Amino acid sequence: MKQIKTQSDLDAFKGSDELLKIIQDEYTALHEIKDYDPASYGYIIIIEYGDTAKDFKKQFGRTLEEITWDGLVLTQNIWIGLTLYNNQFGFTVIIPNADWLSPRIRNKLKKEITV
Repeated sequence: MKQIKTQSDLDAFKGSDELLKIIQDEYTALHEIKDYDPASYGYIIIIEYGDTAKDFKKQFGRTLEEITWDGLVLTQNIWIGLTLYNNQFGFTVIIPNADWLSPRIRNKLKKEITV
């Protein structure tokens, strides 16, 4: 699981061209918020192979299966989700629709697509 809060985080992240383009677009959108501060407004989280239920509990307070999505789309075989914790703070969650994603999670995400 990777957190993207700063340009340095973004520059250090390695992934496919499609994944990098989506992360860049989401990063740009967040930074268009006046006086954007990751601690106040939230940031991008990228789900990766090997992330465990314990990792999700630490980051989100719940497992991936338990996350409530306030918005979820599938584009270029990559899930982009938004989970809000209040009227101001939330996470943009990027999940590659890769072979390592369990069928149970994939089916749950498909049921929750909002667009």
